[in-house]
Amino acid sequence: MFKPVVFQMDPGVKSYRYFTITDNDNSNVGQVLVPKTTGSIGGVTYEAGTEYWFDVITSLSSRTSLRFSWQDYEWTDKPPSIGTLSFRMPENVTWDRIGTDPATSSTNFADTTLNVVIGWLLTYSGGTWGGTLTWYNTDGQNNVFGGSAPGSATLTSNTPVRGGLEWYTVAVSPL
Repeated sequence: MFKPVVFQMDPGVKSYRYFTITDNDNSNVGQVLVPKTTGSIGGVTYEAGTEYWFDVITSLSSRTSLRFSWQDYEWTDKPPSIGTLSFRMPENVTWDRIGTDPATSSTNFADTTLNVVIGWLLTYSGGTWGGTLTWYNTDGQNNVFGGSAPGSATLTSNTPVRGGLEWYTVAVSPL
């Protein structure tokens, strides 16, 4: 059996990759800036090795799909429209194995073509971000939504996935 690989969001091939996450109604769910190199946009410095999550939505119970779109940029390019920083976290984190086939819930989204699944269990309470992100992929690469830019992928809630896959999770511990 092929073992899935735990991974980070891919920083792309230019200075940084900017992900836009929307739902089935094309409403914003969040954006993520993942720098390959340290640089600045509008006087704000973004450090390599850190994921910057903007305008994140915590409740996804009414969403039936998530669409991840991405574009690579140089620091000298006209930047994308960046929202309000929700939290930042290390790009390289320690993932914990949680076993196989967790119960399907409204927070699990999958794309069986890309063999990627995300469990979106983020929380925001009393001014503090927390919760978990649960991911797996089976392509053997240490990335998610990698590849050439621009690109996109749609994940659908409650999409059946192959049994026997190992799941990994990381607690969201904002820097």
